[in-house]
Amino acid sequence: MAEGVVPAPPPEEPYARARALQRERSILFVACTRARSMLYISHSGRGSPFLPL
Repeated sequence: MAEGVVPAPPPEEPYARARALQRERSILFVACTRARSMLYISHSGRGSPFLPL
């Protein structure tokens, strides 16, 4: 969950940027809610802005 990886660098155009970030957020939500017994999230360097700590 490193910055620049999740979410991926978005396009420059504002509408495309908003759609790309929403798509990445949705994919992350589905991935996290599919975990059955445990979910482990890690990162190297700067963490994703989707997971503020």
